[in-house]
Amino acid sequence: MMAFAVRSRWTKLSEIAWQYRGKREVLEGMRNSRHPHRTWILNEIATLARFDSVLEFGCGGGPNLALFAERFPAASIIGIDVNPDSIRYAREHLAQRTMGSVDRICGNSGTLAVIPTASVDLVLTDPALMFIGPREIRGVLADLIRISRSALVLCEFHRDENTPNDSDRIPGSQYSWTRDYAALISALSFDVEVQVKKIPPGFWANSPRGPNWVP
Repeated sequence: MMAFAVRSRWTKLSEIAWQYRGKREVLEGMRNSRHPHRTWILNEIATLARFDSVLEFGCGGGPNLALFAERFPAASIIGIDVNPDSIRYAREHLAQRTMGSVDRICGNSGTLAVIPTASVDLVLTDPALMFIGPREIRGVLADLIRISRSALVLCEFHRDENTPNDSDRIPGSQYSWTRDYAALISALSFDVEVQVKKIPPGFWANSPRGPNWVP
């Protein structure tokens, strides 16, 4: 399955901005490694199905990878991120903590095309698809579903289907998007069940977007 022959300028600009974040920015992003939403996601995932392998698309410096490795030490864990400093930090950080089977890959959404079908039990984004442009989002979602054997978990900016466009920019952000992911996934040629669950309010009490802001 071939993914993307041409990438839109929105996705390219987002990737360039993320790719060249320096080590200081990567470390700043790791300061919220114990943010309550991560534990909430982990607890929700634990109720879905038994899994032996996990892939996170857009893993950053690896905070979710570390939590998965702690909670599920027997699982094989893979992280993909476009930023080489993030991948480098994830390797060093997780090696120091003597984690189990954790592999990190530097790549973008095109990397998903070479991952075999149904090769990973669980696929996670938290959030990463907000940086994928409107032209690519269906192909990326199709690849994520194709790769996952049991479940795909998206922690993303979701909106109701009554908004007319497939993708709307997140207020205050030039290259980030909010979408009706349930409608997008249901429109793809996959026999899957889609559930939408809102993150409990208050997790981002100090967010500049307000205490009830949730992805």
